[in-house]
Amino acid sequence: MFVPDVEMDIKENWVLFATKHIKTGEQIFISYNDDPTFNFFHTYGFVDESAGPNPDEEIIFQSCEITNKPEKLQTIEEWYLPRDILCVSREDGATLELQKAAYVAVTTDEEYNSDQTTFFLNGEISKLKGFEQDLIDRVNKKITDMICDRRDALEDKLLLPDYQTNEMTRTLYRIQSEFLLELYKSKTEFWTVRTDIFEDVSDHWDDKDDEELDFMESYGMSSAIQFQTQRIIPAMSMETLYIDEEYVPDEGEDVKIRIVGS
Repeated sequence: MFVPDVEMDIKENWVLFATKHIKTGEQIFISYNDDPTFNFFHTYGFVDESAGPNPDEEIIFQSCEITNKPEKLQTIEEWYLPRDILCVSREDGATLELQKAAYVAVTTDEEYNSDQTTFFLNGEISKLKGFEQDLIDRVNKKITDMICDRRDALEDKLLLPDYQTNEMTRTLYRIQSEFLLELYKSKTEFWTVRTDIFEDVSDHWDDKDDEELDFMESYGMSSAIQFQTQRIIPAMSMETLYIDEEYVPDEGEDVKIRIVGS
């Protein structure tokens, strides 16, 4: 039986509970979320380097770091707030939202005002044509330049006299600077958008039964779906999913449970 070890009280304070008896003087531990370093700094008030590089490291960018053109800045701020989705991470690279924002920043007026841009920002993948390599290169360069500019700013802060900062803040800046340098040296291709997935799946559309087609059309193949190579984000809430406990996989099928939509 699962025993909860944390819950919110009537005053909306989080309260921790022990799940076993604790002896007097016994050391106890707490697990934190898998968060980037700045979250630990702002939420818990410490920076921990004891376990080595943080696998969940992440850097959030401000919209003003992406472009200074008023029309494009307005588009980015209307589409991509809250700002914490415009980021690069050690695990996933650039978020789809950051890729879209960088795309907005580097497009020419003709590209910016095209149907292709409208379909892309709306997530209408099935209507997209392939992106020109030159445009992809511009997006990658834009994100790389943003990474370099942010690192330069962090390095400048690390050069400030001790009385203008503190040891923990300097540690945070150094960790972030090292992470950005790692990203730069890895020559990561930040553009991960694919326009061929819809077509690839459509090639096998006739093989699906009506029930599966309805499910895919509702949850997995909507024209509003957003694709990345590392993840697919369907237009549905987790509250509409449940585990089908009666599901029996076919012979040779590597499936432990089946999660379906309600």
